[in-house]
Amino acid sequence: MFREAFIVGYKEGVEHATPGTKRSVWTTARAKPLMDGMNDFYKDFRNSNIYVDEAMGYVQDELQGTLSDDALKAELQKLRQVAAARKEE
Repeated sequence: MFREAFIVGYKEGVEHATPGTKRSVWTTARAKPLMDGMNDFYKDFRNSNIYVDEAMGYVQDELQGTLSDDALKAELQKLRQVAAARKEE
């Protein structure tokens, strides 16, 4: 329950802070699929240092199904590289 409430609050916060952006699509997405996707995303230890907002963007891209598998792989690899660079700082 807490995770779903977090997702709903996060989506609403992003929508109010940045109307009209790509992430405004989150308001039309249901919280349960996002929550399940986030749980799956963070089950992989290689994703543990990726920021929540970045992870939510990735999961949203997965849920929308508009990116190819190769594009999703490239996006995930980039997120992991950025997280690793931050960890080294």
